Amino acid sequence: MNMTNKKNGIKKSLLTFCGTLCVVIACAQASGGQITRKKSNKPVQNTHKSVTKKQFVVTNAKEFLDAIGSNREIIVKTSTSIDLTDEMIKRLNDGSVLEHKLEKNVAKGLYADWGMSGPGVVFAGLNNLSIKGYTKKTEIRVESYECAVIRLIKCSNIKFENLVLGHNRGTCYGPVIQIDTCKNISVLSSGLFGCGTEGLCINSSTGIVCKESQIYSCRDHIVTIYGNSRNIHFSDCNIYDIGKQSLSVFGPGGFVIGKEANKIVFTRCNMRDIRGVLFNKVESMLLLENCQISHNKDKSGDMSNVVLKNCQWIVPANARQESIGKRQHSVDSISNTKKKQHIMDSVITVDYANFDDVFSFSEGYAAVEINKKWGFIDKSGNMVIPCKYDFKPMVFSEGLVSVSLNEREGFIDKTGRVVIPFSYDCTYDFKDGLAQVIINDKYGFIDKTGKMVVPCKYDFASDSFYGGLARVEIKEKFGFINRTGRKVISLKYDSALDFKDGLARVELKGKLGFIDNTGRVVIPFIYDDVGEFSEGLAGVIHNGKRGFVDKTGNVEVPYKYDYDEDEYGVGDYEANFSEGLAKVKLNEKYGYINIYGREIVPCKYSSAKAFREGLAAVCLDGKWGFIDKTGRQVVPCNYSSADSFYKGFAIVVRNGKYGFVDNTGREVIPCKFENAKKFHEGFAGVKINGKWGFVDTAGIPLKLKK
Repeated sequence: MNMTNKKNGIKKSLLTFCGTLCVVIACAQASGGQITRKKSNKPVQNTHKSVTKKQFVVTNAKEFLDAIGSNREIIVKTSTSIDLTDEMIKRLNDGSVLEHKLEKNVAKGLYADWGMSGPGVVFAGLNNLSIKGYTKKTEIRVESYECAVIRLIKCSNIKFENLVLGHNRGTCYGPVIQIDTCKNISVLSSGLFGCGTEGLCINSSTGIVCKESQIYSCRDHIVTIYGNSRNIHFSDCNIYDIGKQSLSVFGPGGFVIGKEANKIVFTRCNMRDIRGVLFNKVESMLLLENCQISHNKDKSGDMSNVVLKNCQWIVPANARQESIGKRQHSVDSISNTKKKQHIMDSVITVDYANFDDVFSFSEGYAAVEINKKWGFIDKSGNMVIPCKYDFKPMVFSEGLVSVSLNEREGFIDKTGRVVIPFSYDCTYDFKDGLAQVIINDKYGFIDKTGKMVVPCKYDFASDSFYGGLARVEIKEKFGFINRTGRKVISLKYDSALDFKDGLARVELKGKLGFIDNTGRVVIPFIYDDVGEFSEGLAGVIHNGKRGFVDKTGNVEVPYKYDYDEDEYGVGDYEANFSEGLAKVKLNEKYGYINIYGREIVPCKYSSAKAFREGLAAVCLDGKWGFIDKTGRQVVPCNYSSADSFYKGFAIVVRNGKYGFVDNTGREVIPCKFENAKKFHEGFAGVKINGKWGFVDTAGIPLKLKK
């Protein structure tokens, strides 16, 4: 039978039966019914070997599949999602791709997992392969809902980066990524989304890393791990909306881990909206460290093999909190199971604080004002540093914070101890070991011991070293110095911006261009105004019209868009390319183009902001909402104001009151505050009844402890 006919000819009842059978088989494996391998005491590190890779830039499914192989770097450069289904079916029909049979000893290469609704993609025996989106959130999808989007079998040193992987539709019976008998697999800055049964299904594999990624809208679980799998580390991941349509015999929830798995760690991960039992079936040790867990059900499951270390567990107010504390344990090491001790849960007690003003949390501390004096609280609501300092922007950076006292400024540590004396007119945050200081209106830099590394002799200096160089000014001429204070680029320019993406925008004789970090002119001084480089392109103004050039000066987007000096003036970051799209203006209306200059979202909005975390704030008929990268309205234009998304949330204003929406469009914290600040480290500053306090991501206020 033709493969295309297979795709369309199977009845739903048969599909449901087969899908359920797959789930039952997976459950048996998770319970220990799989082939075992001899254990090794030597830890496996996820370090990709330094091997010369041939680079491929691909823009469609055919080019992507053609490029698959060992020792290759694939850059996916497309503004639309790539659906691999039709191309895989074509190759199955002409015989250029075969269905992978696990019981057979097949050659290395590209294969198909065949499902009744279409094929999934299989990499077998490949080594040293890197697949990277040209911009963040480059989408790769398949139609099949029985198979994984991508399955790895006996592969090593495979890296996925800046990608969004998922199925096209419906209720699924396969994970997003399935990893069988592999080692050293990395998923970096990527999104794994439903309707997959779980984000990752890992079998008898070692050295698996998932970092700074999102796992969301999966049917059953966050992850399933079975077989002799070990050294698996998830870090800085955002995990949410799991278990909505679960058909798993374990029910909806978070984790299914077999008894032979070992050394599984989640660090600094944020978990929320996990339906059902959080720890469905955890038969070997699981460590969660410095994680934030917002669980919507009063169910955590059997936690006898779960270790929570410095975690924050937020339980909704209507949930029974007392049962959680009885099930939490803490140990110093994941392997030191004999030293388990029951600890109290970390459910936050809540109430409004009464501060005159606040700054955001940074490194676990937030600056607060009482009676015109400033101090610091921690995330438990403890006043850790008394309110005795004068006003200035204050956030901890690299363990120190700049504070002001009696019109002089210095630095204190987290205990309040003065580390660098109050001997400066002005001080700024430490970045990479150096901080900018001002004495007698002259700028310089000090290290953490207070030693003057760059003397205070400049009329102006940027607040840090970008690309290893800092912008400085003397007598209205700009140049660049390195971290030792040595002049690298002469002070001869009329204006300059900091280095970004390897180039700096500079001005000479009324025209603007770009130089590299040696001072070489890369793009000549021919433009009336320019922005900064972002994602390989910079906006430029030529003869009153705006276009975009690449780093060699080639015009990638023609000069055809309106130039509004107020809108596109220097420092307008909303006008740069962000997540593959840039805001443009045509006939007084705003829309969005991709890196090839194609208009993705029509110019119909009266105002707009850059894309952040997949969504952009837009204004229509005086009201603000949010659209996705296809132009689909995710949040209706019902708000009088809207900020860009940050850490999964955006501030919105209705009838003069502030609240928050999440990236699904839900107003998760109602518009009831007089003012609000962005979420940092799980908390946002909010103002109510003339006073400031903090709420967490569930909207629960933080109580100030006396």
